[in-house]
Formats: sequence, structure tokens, C-alpha cells
Amino acid sequence: MVALQHNNSAFDALFGILELAEAILLEVPPQQLLVNVQRVCRKWRDIVTASTPIQQALFFRPIGNLGPLHFVGSPSEHRDGSWVSSQGSHCPFAIHEHLLVGPLLLLERQPSRAIARPEASWRRQLLTQPPVRAVTVNVGASKIKVDGGLEGVTMGNIWDATHLCSPGSLSISDWSLWSGYSNEWRNKSASDALRALKAVKK
Repeated sequence: MVALQHNNSAFDALFGILELAEAILLEVPPQQLLVNVQRVCRKWRDIVTASTPIQQALFFRPIGNLGPLHFVGSPSEHRDGSWVSSQGSHCPFAIHEHLLVGPLLLLERQPSRAIARPEASWRRQLLTQPPVRAVTVNVGASKIKVDGGLEGVTMGNIWDATHLCSPGSLSISDWSLWSGYSNEWRNKSASDALRALKAVKK
């Protein structure tokens, strides 16, 4: 019993220091941080919520300091355009899309209760890292512009704009310029995932 109490005290002391706890949890894949780690106890959930690097890896807080990017078309550039800041600066990072944006657009228009909950945390996740100001969703022959304002477009913004559309495949204009995040989300540590998000384009 004494040994158990001693171990618990050491555990509490370790996770009572945000920097140490953060360093440990950053070695866990983002998917596990979002789905499982926060269910262990309130302390772990508070650490995940308070940690800027973890929140960035989970797409809750933006990387970089350019603000939401917007698309500028230019036939002279690769793929007919680029994503730039409101000041016209080119983004030094590759833009990574949330790994669930494709499935979200393909969901039947009768969502599960978990998806439909207005307080669900996934709604606050950014559509991309770094965030983009607005996107155009193609719905058949129609187009829906989704503007996320100064915070950037979130997954909730996309769902709210499209979930009443007729069933069928939807797509987002200019997302061919984005990179995937699936491998980093499931298989890499959050620290490795964050390094991938912040890697400067060559």
C-alpha cells in the first residue's frame, strides 16, 4: 500500500507539471489523444486542452501567424493559384486537410446523434492546418461558399453548409493543393505530426 501511494504521488507530481506531461502526451498519436487519452481522467483532459502544441496537432488551434489563408487564382502558377495570407504573403507550409473532411462530405444526410450534437468537439476542429478563410463546396452544378471569418473554416462550418444538401458526392474547390494527414493522425506521435504540419515547403 505504501509503495502504491508513493507511485501515485510520483505520478501526480509528474502530471502536475504541464511541460513534462505535455512532453509525454506528445508521444501519443493525435487520434488517441482526441478519442482515448481525454477519457482517462480530468487531469489528462485538462492537459490536452491547455497544451498549444497538442491542440495544434488536433486541429483545434492554428499553426503559424499568418491568419486564415485565402485562395488567389493565377494561371501562371502551379495548379492555377495558391493560398496566401490577407497581406499577400505566401504560406511557407503545406496545407494539410482534416482527414475526416472527405468522409464528412460523403455522409448520408441523416447524421448519427454523435455527429449532429451541436456541442460536439469535432465541429471546432479546423478544416485545414494552417486554416483557410473560405472555401467553395461544389454541390452538383451549384456552389456553396463557406466563410470561416478570422478564425478560419471549421469542420462544423462545412457540415452546417452541406448537411441539408441532397445525398451525393460533394467536393471542395482547390483542395487538390492540400496534403493528407491520415498517416500522421493515426500512426505518428503528435510531436512528429506537428513537425510535419510545420515543415517548410521546399
